[in-house]
Amino acid sequence: MKIYILQAVKPSKNLSYETGYPPLGVAYCAAYLRQRMPDVEFVVRNQWEAKDVLAVKPDMLAITSVTQNFDMARNIAKEVKEKLGIPIVVGGEHISCIPDNLPSGADVAVLREGELGFYEVVKAWREDGAFKPASLQKILGISYWDRAEGRVKVTAPRPSIENLDEIPFPARDLFPPGPQLMFTARGCSYRCKFCSSAAFWETIRFFTPERVLSEVQSILEIDPSTKSILIFDDLFAAKKERMNVIADLLAGAGIPQRVSFWADSTANMIIEPICGALKKMNMDGISFGFESGNNELIQWLKGKWTGLATNYKAIELCNKYGIQAHGSFMLGLPDETEQQMMETLHFIKTANYDKGGIAVCTPLPGTPFWEIGLKKGLVVNHMERWEDLTLRTDSWFPENDEGYVLMTDRVPRRIFREIFEDCAREIRRRQAIYEEKRAEINARRLRFKDFFSRANIGRALKDPRRAARYARKFIRQKVTNALRPAPAVPATALPN
Repeated sequence: MKIYILQAVKPSKNLSYETGYPPLGVAYCAAYLRQRMPDVEFVVRNQWEAKDVLAVKPDMLAITSVTQNFDMARNIAKEVKEKLGIPIVVGGEHISCIPDNLPSGADVAVLREGELGFYEVVKAWREDGAFKPASLQKILGISYWDRAEGRVKVTAPRPSIENLDEIPFPARDLFPPGPQLMFTARGCSYRCKFCSSAAFWETIRFFTPERVLSEVQSILEIDPSTKSILIFDDLFAAKKERMNVIADLLAGAGIPQRVSFWADSTANMIIEPICGALKKMNMDGISFGFESGNNELIQWLKGKWTGLATNYKAIELCNKYGIQAHGSFMLGLPDETEQQMMETLHFIKTANYDKGGIAVCTPLPGTPFWEIGLKKGLVVNHMERWEDLTLRTDSWFPENDEGYVLMTDRVPRRIFREIFEDCAREIRRRQAIYEEKRAEINARRLRFKDFFSRANIGRALKDPRRAARYARKFIRQKVTNALRPAPAVPATALPN
């Protein structure tokens, strides 16, 4: 049996957040299914049309899609069903948040966590020779077409997987060599208004530190040339004790000498003990959702547990420990004013983070923003063009584009676009400086004349190990200083 797993994307838009890394959720489902049905063959590709599927002629098509690409998923399902007549299964965040959006060309949708549901759907099809409602209605956590009744039915929710260590490593062999990422946890304990993580994962659960070490070692066995691994958790630094154990295990196995890590975190979790553990495991950088330069908006978006001062403190600690701080921002929040947007521009220009990105605030299914968008009449649950919800960012926002959703009516579109472009221009300027400095460092490999003094050479000959430790520390500090932006302007110095 051959299953074609397709991630619906449109690379021509150059959206690196969609195409920069392999679809790890797909790899988890494939590994789980392969463990129980070793005869199944997989083809996994990014596609935006049906042509390749029609050429391969698989026995089953599985499509995963985010909201902004659901038009593509819908069109591909329709064409493949008409021309090949094979069973089609849909999964991903969009269909999980709006289960009755199941395209007419598809048969079944696996909702939320996909490993068990996908396996049971494939098993039912193989046993029955077709998708029969009598079998599908017994499978938890799916939606499916009852063709006889002409409507989509949704089964009872599937409980979350409690012991994540029971899941096999994702089938990374299905992807060509490239950037590596991994999960050490699933879910988030916070309920930010722009995020669907809580709706998708429901609860936060963790892989054990031992499993984390084993998976890192597995990645390095598959691709020994790997130099960096992105940890894709919502809250990697959520537990201090767990972080310390992970750092100790990785250090004990010599992992930090072979590979560096990147991760996401909330600013409030970056405290001194956490930074020590992150540095020990060779954490190269942390990505933060700074979101805004206005304290009230930050707390409205996320909660009273964070704020502008918390963001500044996280940046300060990252600088202290030589960990790069990357920040993401949003503009056009519900009822955001021009003055609040200018405060975000000020933060982008003056805060001492390394680099960042900005996007137009966009309501997506499964988020509180979606409910706000529904009430404002900006979106509907059955949109004709899901593509209109594509994130406009500093790297992709076409000129004269008026198709985006703007959640504030307090700022005219012309003024909003001008402020957004000012923010994006500063983001790109900082990015260019950052990349230029990295290139300089890589080119000259740090000419440390003061390090190679006669006195230091004498000490090195007497104690080579101590000299090596000193050299590593010296180089890290020089790199950190070279990459660090100019000191920040005080937060009180807002522009007129």
